[in-house]
Amino acid sequence: MSKRSYYNFDCFRIDPLERVLLRDDKPVSLSPKVFDTLLALVEHSGHIVSKDELVEIVWPDVYVEENNLTQYIAAARRALGDNRQEQRYIETVPKRGYRFAQTVRLITEDSDSILIEEQESLRIVVKDKIEEHETTGLGLASITQALVHHRVLALASFTVLFCAVAAGYFVFEKRTHAAVSGRFTANAQALADYNEGLRLWNRRTGGDQLQATALFEKAINEDPKFALAYVGLADCYAFDWPNWKLAEENARKALEIDPQLGEAHATIGFVRTLWLWDFAEAERQFKLAFQLSPNYATAHQWYAAYYLAAGRTIDAKHEMQRALALDSASLPVNADMCQALYYTKEYDAALAQCQKTLALDPDFINTHVYLQKIYTMKGMSQEALQEILTTEKLRFNNPYYVHPAASELAAGMAKNRVKGLWQAQADYYARTGATDVGLAESYALAGNEEKAYRWLERAFQDHEFAFAHTIADPVFVDLRGDERFNRLAHFKSGEIASNGRYASVR
Repeated sequence: MSKRSYYNFDCFRIDPLERVLLRDDKPVSLSPKVFDTLLALVEHSGHIVSKDELVEIVWPDVYVEENNLTQYIAAARRALGDNRQEQRYIETVPKRGYRFAQTVRLITEDSDSILIEEQESLRIVVKDKIEEHETTGLGLASITQALVHHRVLALASFTVLFCAVAAGYFVFEKRTHAAVSGRFTANAQALADYNEGLRLWNRRTGGDQLQATALFEKAINEDPKFALAYVGLADCYAFDWPNWKLAEENARKALEIDPQLGEAHATIGFVRTLWLWDFAEAERQFKLAFQLSPNYATAHQWYAAYYLAAGRTIDAKHEMQRALALDSASLPVNADMCQALYYTKEYDAALAQCQKTLALDPDFINTHVYLQKIYTMKGMSQEALQEILTTEKLRFNNPYYVHPAASELAAGMAKNRVKGLWQAQADYYARTGATDVGLAESYALAGNEEKAYRWLERAFQDHEFAFAHTIADPVFVDLRGDERFNRLAHFKSGEIASNGRYASVR
């Protein structure tokens, strides 16, 4: 007689067999190892699990640094709407480990009965809102079937999601119809799934990406020779922190089917730039993309990302102008034009472009992310604060969401305007967890150059996705006289700099 078990707590359910976390019966996006970390804590609910024990459970026979474990804990907390400060679900026990602090019900089902076991745990009140990823339009059965086992779209936490947005390359183009590029599938359902996947992908929320990945895999199952579906899947994985290597793997599968597919070369170029820092191969891939698909706006958009990583900001702006000319209605291309102008320090033009993009969609999160730094560079602290708060509301898809540190940010701004605002943001990040680059940016904007450099160094060592664009970022202008900063730039892009130093920022 077959049995099946679930773990229920609050409004969540963990299904170990399907390896899925549900909130109100809707899937929540988790990377495989974040899921394993959460499951290990839930299975030991009410008990302290030491860091060594947790590593042994989740990564048997693999050496894992404590910093990596901390990042997975932070990702699990974010998936539950928790944070390190309030710890409603996952409690840190100093010098001992972690404890899952909610009452958990173990439900065991078989064909004849349901057994419910309940274990009481420490409960801590929290005011934060739990993030929810909508899955309207695609049933749970379809999602779990299509997201076979470990290959769930991770974006392991909002950390990677936010880095992708901050880097400016989260949603890329309006690839309209499979037949347009000549890669038609005769399977009507595969084509419908592909087009719906593109639509969801371009909406750029975590839940939409989860569904987009499922739909691309479903399209591939329906037509294994549908090359563009592999490209769509590759583009999803290009922002999946634990599984980003699957991006190039799927892009190359597309090329096996259709060697003339420029879109696949563009994806490989992006991965080689942002994840591998292999600039020579990245440039080769982009050139192939242009030869095969000259009107593919995303190739130019991602080539702009390559130029920013190379410190060639003027070239990046020109490449974005080409992308915009090819797809003037694209929200992500319009938003990334803001970013390109920001990098060339044309702040008034960047602001005007952002306002134009907001006229197309006032809730497009990329635009608000860029406006934070644009307003900061213009010394407009109140506007910068508003963009920080707006970004958080959009991130949680809740217009009533209140940033936990809103009062601290306002107090910091009142005390020392822009620098005070970002010092308060840095303090908040230090308490609750953030990316290395996020902390480096906050400290740099607060005027704390030493801490900014320290977190940049850590971002380099951790090979963070967003690190590639930090060297050309105007945020770090005051660090450019520091030899340590130049050394970071040299090691990051040594294949580009022919004189042994980083290419000068223009």
